[in-house]
Amino acid sequence: MNALMQTPYTIKIADSDDEFDQIFALNYHTFVEEIPQHDANAAKKLKDKFHENNTYIIGKDGATS
Repeated sequence: MNALMQTPYTIKIADSDDEFDQIFALNYHTFVEEIPQHDANAAKKLKDKFHENNTYIIGKDGATS
């Protein structure tokens, strides 16, 4: 495999409401449904208590920015 091969993914810092909603949904799935550390809620979203201090680096499928 060529180490310089391009991938179909974009790595970036999350900065849109849609990206944050997906992160909150993943947090919910992980920390409420899989590892029951938090209570369930109707929105099925879990915002980290340190969200305002966090930087989220995400991988997106495709070349979108």
